[in-house]
Amino acid sequence: MNIKINRGLFAYVSLCLLLLLNDYIEYITKIDYRASLVFSGIILLVVWKKFLIKHVDIYKIKISKFDVFAIGILILLFVLKMTIPDFSWDTLNYHIYFQQFLGRDFVNHDFFPNRVMNEVSLYFADRMFYFFRYFLGYRMGTVLNTIVAILFFTQLTDFIRKIFADMTLDFKVKDYAVALIALSGVLIENIVLDFNIYYVDLLALPLILECLRIVIFDEDNSIYKMCFLAFIAGVSVSLKMSNTFFLIPLAFIYIIKFRKSITLKSIVFSVLAALFTVALYLVLSFKLTGNPLFPYLNSLFKSPYFATDVSPNTLSDFYDWFGPKNVLQYIFWPIYIIIRPELCANSGFYIGYILQCFIIIFIAFFSKKKYGKKILYVDIIWIVFYLFYLIAINGYNRYSIIVDSLSAVIIGIYCYVWIREKKSKLIKFVSVVMILSIAVSVGIVVRNTYIYNINRAGSKSILTDSDIYKKNAKLLFKDYENGVDKKIINDVDYWYIIENNSGYASLIKPVPMVTSFYGITNETTQKIYDKYLENMKNKNVYTISNKADIRNVIEKIRNGNFKIKDIYTSNCNYSDKPLTFFKLEYNEDLDKGERVYTLKDTADYDIDLDDYKRTGYKSEFFIGRYIAASGMGNSGFIVNAELISDKGCKELFNAKWLPGSSYVKENVNIPENEIGRDAKIRFTIYNSNNFDEQSFKPYWVNIIEQRSND
Repeated sequence: MNIKINRGLFAYVSLCLLLLLNDYIEYITKIDYRASLVFSGIILLVVWKKFLIKHVDIYKIKISKFDVFAIGILILLFVLKMTIPDFSWDTLNYHIYFQQFLGRDFVNHDFFPNRVMNEVSLYFADRMFYFFRYFLGYRMGTVLNTIVAILFFTQLTDFIRKIFADMTLDFKVKDYAVALIALSGVLIENIVLDFNIYYVDLLALPLILECLRIVIFDEDNSIYKMCFLAFIAGVSVSLKMSNTFFLIPLAFIYIIKFRKSITLKSIVFSVLAALFTVALYLVLSFKLTGNPLFPYLNSLFKSPYFATDVSPNTLSDFYDWFGPKNVLQYIFWPIYIIIRPELCANSGFYIGYILQCFIIIFIAFFSKKKYGKKILYVDIIWIVFYLFYLIAINGYNRYSIIVDSLSAVIIGIYCYVWIREKKSKLIKFVSVVMILSIAVSVGIVVRNTYIYNINRAGSKSILTDSDIYKKNAKLLFKDYENGVDKKIINDVDYWYIIENNSGYASLIKPVPMVTSFYGITNETTQKIYDKYLENMKNKNVYTISNKADIRNVIEKIRNGNFKIKDIYTSNCNYSDKPLTFFKLEYNEDLDKGERVYTLKDTADYDIDLDDYKRTGYKSEFFIGRYIAASGMGNSGFIVNAELISDKGCKELFNAKWLPGSSYVKENVNIPENEIGRDAKIRFTIYNSNNFDEQSFKPYWVNIIEQRSND
C-alpha cells in the first residue's frame, strides 16, 4: 500500500527533506551553502529514484477556474507589499539570526542576542526561509509564506471536495462554492498578516492538514505510510514546537484506527523518521546549553545558562498578556475574545470564527439529518483542537492558525448545504448570516492589513504609499548585500544588541553580538557577560537602530552602562530608511558618588530628531538596573541635582526613589536662557537599602540639546 500524495505537497515535502539533509551536511562538513545544497540534492534524487518513488503515488488535485481566480487573489496580496522589506519585531530579533547561523554558539560566541524565550533549539523554519532569501534576496525571500498559503488553499479544496463526496446530498456541489470556502480558510488574520514577512507560523499548515486528511479518509495502513506520517509530523514540530499539541490527538486517533496493522518494525522506523527531523537541532542545543529544548523544561535539564525556577513564558509575561484568567473566561472564551481581542492576538485586532463554528456544530448536532461520518470526525477533531488551543497554547491564536482555518471550512460546508437544501427559514437565515459574517471578516482583514497598515511590521502597501513601494522596487533581487557604508562595517568589532536588531547585525557583519537584557538570568550568565565586557574594552562597539525616536535607544544604551562616542547614519538595502549606528564606550567607573557629566549635543549629527524639534533643553534621568532572573528592578535615587553653567548654579530637583520599576525617569525642561554651551549637571547617587549594594550599578544622566527648526 503506497503513500498517496498530491503534486504540490510532494514538492513541498521534498523541499523540506532537501533542506533538512542540507543542514546536516553543511554542519558536519562545514562546506559552502551552495556546495552543500548541490550535494544534498544529489543524495535526495538518488533516494527518490532508488527507493522512495516506488512507494509513492502522486496525484493531481482538481483545480477549477474559480480556484485559479482565488490563487490569483493570494498572489495579488503578496504583490501589493512585495517591495517593502520586512522589519517586523520577531524577524529582526531572532528569525534572521537563526536563518543566518546554523549551530552558532549564542552563549559563548555571542551572548543571547535574542529574547531568551526564543532561543529555542528547533529553528528549521528559519533555515527554510534562508534558502529563499539566499537566492531571491531579502525582500523576495518572504515569498515562501505565500507559496505555502497557495499550497494550503489547494489542499483545502481537495479536503472540502472529499468531505462533500462523503455527504449524502441531493444536489451537485458547485466549484465556486469549494473555492470560496477554501479561500475563507486562508484569508484569515494570521495567514494574511504573515504575507511578506519571515514569520514561520504558516509553514506547517499543509503538513498538519495532510495528517488530518490521512487520519480521516485513509482506510488502509502500511509501514511506508506510517513512516511518512511520522516524518511530516516531525517536520511540523521542527517548524514550530507548538504544533505538537495538534498532532497529539491525530496520532492518538491514528493509533486506534490502525492498531491492528501497527508492528514493532513500523514503530521503530517511524520513530527514526520523526527523530531525523529534529535530531540535529536538539543535539546542537544540548551541545551549546546542556538542554536540548533550551530554555524550556530547564527544571529537568538544568542548563547553567538559565534560571531553573523561572519559565521562559513567565519571564516574557506571555501568561500575563494572553489567555483566560478565570473559570468564566475559560467557559466563555469564544465570546470573550470578541470583546477583548488583545487577550488572544497581538496584532491589534482579531477576526476569527470560533464562536460561529460552535454555533454551527451545535445546530448540526441536533439536526435530524446526519451528513456522514467524515464531517462528524472533522467536527470532533476541531473541538479537540480548540481545547488544546485554549489550555495548552493559552488561547494565543497565532500559534493555532489551523483552528481558525478549520472553523471557516466547517462553517462554509454546513451553511452551503443548508442554503441549498430545503431547510427551515430560520436555519437558512442563520446560514446566510454566517456566510456574510465571514465575507465581512475577510474584508476587514484585507482592509486592516493593506489600507490601514495594521500588520506585524507596520509596513505600507502600494495602495497607501506608492512612492515608498516604487523606491523599494529598485532593490528587488538586488538586496543580497547590505549596502552599508564600508567605513562603518570595517570599524565594528562587537555589536551591542539593545533592541530587536540582531537581524541587521547578522546581515551587516557577523562579529560577536552581546546584550544583557535577555541573557542574564543567573550568576553564571552574569559572569559570562562580565567577561564579555572585559573583552569589549578598547574595542569598537556598535549598536544599530532603525527607530525615528532615539529616546528608547539612548535609554537602553545607558541600561548596559555604555555611553555614546559617536553617531553615524547609512543606507541599508534591508531597510526602507537609513539605519543609525551608535559607536559606544563602556562606562566601567559608574558607581555611587558624585559625578559630573558634560552636555551631549546630538543635533550636529545626521539623525532623525523629529521628536526633539523644539526650542530649549531636556534632561533625562535613568536610575536602576534590570535583573532578568527576578524581573525586578534595582533602583537608587538622585539628590541635589544641580545645573552648572556660565549662568551660575541652579538646583533642578530632588528625586525620589520609585520602587517596583526597572528605572526611574525624570524629565526636566530647561529654558534656553538658563544654560550655556558648557553646561554640566552635578548630582549624587545613593543606593536603596532594599537591594544588595554589590548588585547595584546606577545609570547616569544625559542632556539632549533640542533646537528649533529656525
